[in-house]
Amino acid sequence: MRHGSKRLSGHIVRKQMPVVLASSEVARVLSLMQGTPRLIGGLLYGSGLRVMEALTLRVKDIDFVRNDILVRNAKGQKDRHTVLPESLKDELRKHLESVRQLQKSDLSKGFGRAPLRDALSVKYPNADRSWSWQWVFPASSRYYDREARTERRHHIHELVVQKAMKQAVEAAGITKPASCHSLRHSFATHTCSKAGMISAPFKSSSGTLMSGQLRFTHTFLIALTPSAAPSTGSPTKPASLGFSPPPWALDFLAAGMP
Repeated sequence: MRHGSKRLSGHIVRKQMPVVLASSEVARVLSLMQGTPRLIGGLLYGSGLRVMEALTLRVKDIDFVRNDILVRNAKGQKDRHTVLPESLKDELRKHLESVRQLQKSDLSKGFGRAPLRDALSVKYPNADRSWSWQWVFPASSRYYDREARTERRHHIHELVVQKAMKQAVEAAGITKPASCHSLRHSFATHTCSKAGMISAPFKSSSGTLMSGQLRFTHTFLIALTPSAAPSTGSPTKPASLGFSPPPWALDFLAAGMP
């Protein structure tokens, strides 16, 4: 076994280092994205979300009061909390207003029912009409659900966001093979760097992470999951590292994009 590689059926499969963008590069890329893909890109960078985690958000998963996003069925089939960047709240509210008008329009035409898991649809037969269960990022067109015999809206397809990201990276003149997932890694890298949690020997001249800190940032992405206790509103301690998200982390995320 070598660092950065593993053996699989007698062959060495090397792991690819994640692509991390500088803060100025992230700003350029996001400025070149438009509409809903830009908002989603902001969440990937400001909240450390994976693409599908952002696309499958329901309205009830976003808490504007606590600046909290609940990610359901994340990697490992576990739920987790992450932060809602202060800088995106107004834009996200406006987006949800348009989504609500879209759902009202669909309901008036006999549609507007969000797809739910079988168990939920049986337990709560009218939940799919509820505003709280609607997709945060619904598709622009409806599809026909043969089992339910009705038209529904799925969430936006991931290719829409991936294509917008690719075009923005190329337009920004960035030669790195950056993808949507690069925004998530950039979130961890920039937050750790701002706090001085990454020492100089482990960073390259461009400020991106070297392989020795890769596992650290992955752990940090898991650990930086602030939530609040229902009774007191005080931060809980993530089990992975055993500490509450420090003030500098919340300040960094509240500041939004550089």
